[in-house]
Amino acid sequence: CCGCPIGNLSLELSALDEEMRMRLKEVWDGVFERIALVLAQSQAEGELPGEIAPLVYARSFFSQMQGAHIIARCSQDEASLREDCERAVMSLPWAQKEESK
Repeated sequence: CCGCPIGNLSLELSALDEEMRMRLKEVWDGVFERIALVLAQSQAEGELPGEIAPLVYARSFFSQMQGAHIIARCSQDEASLREDCERAVMSLPWAQKEESK
């Protein structure tokens, strides 16, 4: 697996080229906004608690997943990737509420 191309570019070029950094930031912001939109729609439908901040959770969750993929890429350990991704999902407040039911 070669990883996330946007993640790879971000790691390699952000500190070297300001224009590229800004373009990559726009891409990441778009990713976070799309995830936040889904979370907000789920809130509107009553599937998620109203007190969550969709954009905050979108960034946090995606950052955890991206970090898990970077570590897994280096370690070549699929089981750890699965565990880390599951842990990221379970760290979300609404997942913890579901688990306690």
